[in-house]
Amino acid sequence: MKSRARIALMTTILGAACAAVVPAAMAQETAASGKDAMSASASAKAPGDVSALAVVATVDKDEIAAAKLALTKKMSKGAQDYANMMVKDHEMNLAQTKKLKSYSGMLHDPAAEQAKKDDEAMMAKLKPLEGKAFEKAYIDGMVAGHTKVLGKLDTELLPKASDDKVKAHLMMTREAVSKHLDAAKALQGQG
Repeated sequence: MKSRARIALMTTILGAACAAVVPAAMAQETAASGKDAMSASASAKAPGDVSALAVVATVDKDEIAAAKLALTKKMSKGAQDYANMMVKDHEMNLAQTKKLKSYSGMLHDPAAEQAKKDDEAMMAKLKPLEGKAFEKAYIDGMVAGHTKVLGKLDTELLPKASDDKVKAHLMMTREAVSKHLDAAKALQGQG
């Protein structure tokens, strides 16, 4: 009997010890993972990264809208091919931007708001135009807009980005913007 009582007492003591130790260990693990999540969240909220992604997302959305408008207008095959490329490339870039960070609230970034205003002004000029007048204004707008975005990437967005994945995305974006600019300039030279 004494050994059963001893086993019961030991089981009770061990159970109590485990009940005290396991939650404490879990709390420490949760706190450590919380710190990791907070540091990851803090880096995800780095102002340069958020601003860069906000600008890129805004430009992508606005370029898609302009290209889709262009596809409803009568333009040369070269300009139509350019607009199709813009839709495809900017949709792909926007999807990549969305994968990088949760971007809720990002579009309220001041730099993104300015990009949005610039793009809205261009769309207001384009909407009433048709035919050759539309095509010329669209291609001229693409040259001006891509030149501006390329400069912004080089002087502001890339230098202020801190996350390596954001920097890599911005470099890929820069390559696409440069390709779009060259293609727009080639079309501009034809017209």
